[in-house]
Amino acid sequence: MKHSPGKLAFFDAIPFLLLFLIAILPLIVFFVSAFQELGYPALEANAGSIIEKARLILSSLIISFITSIISLIIGTTLAFLIARTNLLYRRVLKFVFFIPFFIPPYIQAYAWTLLLGKRGILNVAAMKLFALSKPLFTIYGVKGVIFILALSYFPIVFLLTLVGLESWDPSLEESCSLYCSRKNVARYVSFPLISPYLISGFILSFIFSLSQFSVPALLEVKTYSVDLFAQISSFFNESRVALNSMPLFAITVLLIYLLGKMLQKGYYFVTPAKTDERKIDLKKTGQFFGLSFSLIIVLLSIVFPLGELIFQTKSMNILFKAIASSKDAIIFSVLIAFIAATIIAALSFFLASKSPDTRMEFPLKVASAFLLMIPASIMAIGMIKLWNHKLSGFIYSSPAIIIFVFVALFIPYGIFVLLSNFKQVDKSLEEAASLCGAGRPMVIKKVLYPLLKPGLWFSWIIAFTLCLGELTATILVIPPGHETISLRTFSLMHYGESSFIAATALIPIMIFALALAAFGVVRTTGKAWK
Repeated sequence: MKHSPGKLAFFDAIPFLLLFLIAILPLIVFFVSAFQELGYPALEANAGSIIEKARLILSSLIISFITSIISLIIGTTLAFLIARTNLLYRRVLKFVFFIPFFIPPYIQAYAWTLLLGKRGILNVAAMKLFALSKPLFTIYGVKGVIFILALSYFPIVFLLTLVGLESWDPSLEESCSLYCSRKNVARYVSFPLISPYLISGFILSFIFSLSQFSVPALLEVKTYSVDLFAQISSFFNESRVALNSMPLFAITVLLIYLLGKMLQKGYYFVTPAKTDERKIDLKKTGQFFGLSFSLIIVLLSIVFPLGELIFQTKSMNILFKAIASSKDAIIFSVLIAFIAATIIAALSFFLASKSPDTRMEFPLKVASAFLLMIPASIMAIGMIKLWNHKLSGFIYSSPAIIIFVFVALFIPYGIFVLLSNFKQVDKSLEEAASLCGAGRPMVIKKVLYPLLKPGLWFSWIIAFTLCLGELTATILVIPPGHETISLRTFSLMHYGESSFIAATALIPIMIFALALAAFGVVRTTGKAWK
């Protein structure tokens, strides 16, 4: 039975209801809990520490701002080198620059403590070489936090800027250059086209840095997120923590409003257009500086940290011992990540497939951008408040709560990927199949799935990787008797032996590598069958 355009049938509304129940409702509960706390006497106690909280917020904002600026500079430079120049090995580097996104920030931080800690290998070598009594620089402190977060989040800016640079026809710039100077071309054509991607990358890296807990905690820097975790550990008063989380929530809403303005203009996550654009010819000097800059970033973000973890592991026996002792955590993590990624891919598919027909595309994009930038700690607190009751206690005390958190945090990635993929599918193909008597399940199986399989698999692998490495929300909601590999690795960093910790830290990265390899095999096999 067909329904009129612009209206949702009940069956078609189910994905939207699930999105509301899993992701939006916990945030509503969080917001209500924060305002309920306003009437409690506890607020008077909070007033005495308002100066300290303001100082923490200010320092967190400064750290996030500087991190985002550095990420913007690195990501934009690398994207320009890949998309607009004839840089050598750019096709390989295009893949390599995205690898740091799959290395959890807390693993980056731990690896660099082994390199530049107070007894780090580089600091010890420098002290011996130059006869120093103490190291010139340690990774601990604000500078170290900014350094680690910039290395972790520049791939976000790189990916968005690369999409922006590849999504318009260079003939626009060439046509304008016939009548305008290069300065005016950059001012009136290039920058307006690329600025939404730059601003989006800046905002995302800013929010991720602001809500980051593990890196400041490891590097002994007290930020607002670290303070929130301390409050939860000390008092476990969700309403009080919800109230104290409101500054993060307010900042997020403000940035989401700015991003929504850009989405309304249609600039965000545009599918790249394949064009035979002219590359800027880098001479020998340009190639040298371009490759040197790329090599430095690859060394700092991939080679040095992973190399140090491998070096500290010392032997395969230690690695096998770490795998054996973490067997339960590995199985549990892979299972939970698999289920959550499958739900994310399936739900994103149905949401993206129905939104163009029901005028829900723009609201879905705004809701996804909102969820994308919500700090994990806020989502976790909302989940606790929503499900920690007698009637729903079976969810709160089971692994289902972790799956819900993962779906709520990472479904925006699947939605954005599949929305852009659906734009490339001609609606007449679906209509022709329907006229031939195919029902909706058959249309999905025979028409939509074959066309959208690459995007569907890509959204699954991204979701699986992010779920496997998630730590902040997992610490708050994981039920007793369960442990993820990320949580186990982070816990060992506080009391374990360095070689065993390094071996355990390699396990999530090995799983990421296997997942990416499996994705590559699936794509290759699919092309071979075609």
